[in-house]
Amino acid sequence: GQGLVLALSGVTLLGGWLSLSGRLPDVALQAPSFWGAAQADLAFLLALWLPLEFFLATLSGRLYLHYFIPLAVPGMFLFAFLFQQVIEFLRARWRGWRVAVLGGWALWVVLGTVIFPLVPLGDLYVRRGDAQTLAVAAWLREVSPEDERTVLIWGAEPAVYFLAHRRSPTPYAYLYPLIAPQAAAQGYVTQFMLALEAASPVWVVDTLDDDFPRVAEACGEDARAAFPDLSDVLRYLCERARHEGQVGPEGWLVFRLRP
Repeated sequence: GQGLVLALSGVTLLGGWLSLSGRLPDVALQAPSFWGAAQADLAFLLALWLPLEFFLATLSGRLYLHYFIPLAVPGMFLFAFLFQQVIEFLRARWRGWRVAVLGGWALWVVLGTVIFPLVPLGDLYVRRGDAQTLAVAAWLREVSPEDERTVLIWGAEPAVYFLAHRRSPTPYAYLYPLIAPQAAAQGYVTQFMLALEAASPVWVVDTLDDDFPRVAEACGEDARAAFPDLSDVLRYLCERARHEGQVGPEGWLVFRLRP
């Protein structure tokens, strides 16, 4: 179902771009401005593009802010288009300094309603969201030698390794390939286990990601039933992981692994 939606959305956007680009040679040869000759096509494309990008960004149901980055491109075109329409409207009715003043006001409206609010939003998303990651990275620098593979971050937080200048004990710093519903998942788990046993990390940090089984529940039948492909990993954690405490404001759980 989602694959069909993605395919149809891609075809729709491609058709819009082809329709617009088909006008470009005529625009270049006959019109001094792109907008004058192709604005109808562009308006139609923008009417499709922006809502489609928003729909695709929310399709998975996981509303992470970075999923909405693709909206920046159609948003840029849309605001440029609308700003050009405002300038043409003003130019037809006012002259001289009034056009400059009203054009500056229109630009300020765009910046004030779109650009400036992104600053506190970025602060909220990055700095506050990273408080936990930074705390774990600081702890990791204290308990492990630099560039060593002594800590396994259980979940999808590979930034911890980067910020702490430590290496993942397996090729999968980002663990979603192990749980994704795909034919190759079992092969990924096998590679993960071989690397994990070879590196023999000392610590495991459970990021409490809802998409992953809890390390504390690795011995339970429910976890193995819910994640059958991870049965070997869960068995490994069940036999070796012993709870030692928690770290950071969100309380990620820390476990020591027995050799």
